[in-house]
Amino acid sequence: MSELLSPEPAARAGRAFGQVVSSGDGGALLLASARVIEQDVRATVLIVPGLFRIDLEPRRDAAAVHLRALTRHPSGWSAADEHNRGEHGDTLGFAGTFDLPGGRLLAQARIALIADDDLDAVFASSRATVRPA
Repeated sequence: MSELLSPEPAARAGRAFGQVVSSGDGGALLLASARVIEQDVRATVLIVPGLFRIDLEPRRDAAAVHLRALTRHPSGWSAADEHNRGEHGDTLGFAGTFDLPGGRLLAQARIALIADDDLDAVFASSRATVRPA
């Protein structure tokens, strides 16, 4: 399980889209990325190899979020209470659980969206924390 919380693999996997990764207190893995995504284009915003990938697909009046498990072990995502629709954009929150042989991992992810009509795109600022339960 410690290899899943190591920053190096996640940093390598997310390098192409600017994901930054570090270690936090209690063995937590901290991830963040920021990118511009054109309307109707699906793009990865966060990835932890062997655990999960989060893709975002902005649309005119909504955004499709694709939460993909990258493990064969039981896992699941649910919407967190962090979903807010604001004057300048939306914030989406998700909570994940991953039941692995070495124990359970918990993930909290948040994506802030700001639409840019001039670019016909969305600015997505994403962050996640993965920690042992």
